[in-house]
Amino acid sequence: MAKLSGSALYVSFGGTNLSATIRNFEVPEEQEMADATAGADPYRNFVTTVKTIEASCELLVQDHASGTAVHAAVKIGTQGTLLWGLEGTATGKPKGGFLATISKSEKSYPFDDVAVIALTFTNAGTAVLYDGVTSLW
Repeated sequence: MAKLSGSALYVSFGGTNLSATIRNFEVPEEQEMADATAGADPYRNFVTTVKTIEASCELLVQDHASGTAVHAAVKIGTQGTLLWGLEGTATGKPKGGFLATISKSEKSYPFDDVAVIALTFTNAGTAVLYDGVTSLW
């Protein structure tokens, strides 16, 4: 079985391609649970409730002349469709995505390293648009 690296990763937000400067991309999902233990139950048991999905990434900061489109696309509070493909966007490859709001933006300008922007994308819809497994480009 072939192993994958992030070298073919494609990420876009609101139609702006972020792939060229992305260093890291994470999509944590969580299934929330409610305690359904009652009466004489000998073990705690739980039922599923709602799910949470968000994404985070770290982008290299480009100078203003070459990075204007990216800078405009990733302002905090911006809402758009976040799309990703671990294996790129070739036909038949898995596609993930959801309507998202940029809920956090952290800019770092170190003296002796590259400048980066760390972003958090929070789900703004009631479901994912593309599940990253059965949804394909």
